[in-house]
Amino acid sequence: MGLTYHENGLLPEARAEYEKALVIEPDYYEALNNLSEVCLRESDAERAKALLQKAVENDSTRSLAYLNLAKIHLSENRPDSAIENLRHAIAIDDENADTIFAMGRIHFQQRHYKAAFNCFKRVAAIDPRYPGLRYYVGITLAHVGEYEKAAEHLKHAAHAAKTNHHIFNALGTIYYRKGMSFEAAKYFRRAVSVKPDNPVSHVNLAVIYSERKDYDRAIDEYNKYLKYLPNSGKAEKIKNVIGKLEEHKI
Repeated sequence: MGLTYHENGLLPEARAEYEKALVIEPDYYEALNNLSEVCLRESDAERAKALLQKAVENDSTRSLAYLNLAKIHLSENRPDSAIENLRHAIAIDDENADTIFAMGRIHFQQRHYKAAFNCFKRVAAIDPRYPGLRYYVGITLAHVGEYEKAAEHLKHAAHAAKTNHHIFNALGTIYYRKGMSFEAAKYFRRAVSVKPDNPVSHVNLAVIYSERKDYDRAIDEYNKYLKYLPNSGKAEKIKNVIGKLEEHKI
């Protein structure tokens, strides 16, 4: 019953059922994991960690609790702890795409692109259609300068996720680095069309318009960046850039 409530988003009812199950069987692995997920969704991270720690202490031969602990540690900006838990999970089940993908994302965030790519290749061997895989393969390849292959993967990703502005921004960045500013601008415009409050793509467009000496449009894009990120650490620098562009117009 707890799982039914959980799947239907009835978290208080799910929590009550899982708590009852744990009173009867305190070491019930599934209940510990499921209740930890409910606690996380209710912003009770400390209880979630305690439940998962109990799960791994009671049964260290199953991977799910290690994976969930890793996700919490990653959200807390503790990548080393996350990696440790993921290594435990992979040692138990080295065919679990969720675990390997999570490891790849951590390597990517730490700029260990070769290690990240190797993880994503393993995921592709297990499940070629794994959600988000094409995007991460694409941006990883872009970071090591494999722009053609990166663009190929990102275009596949865009076909499957037509409203994901991150994909279009990544494609724009690739074409800009290749010196193809018109193609880049096309993708940056696509990014802001699906998500107008997307400051990164606005500033990317501003740079391209500045290079074309299209100062009005550049200023407009910089102002949109400031609208969505008024307290950014780059705000003062961008205001200075806008001032210089205004001078060019005179």
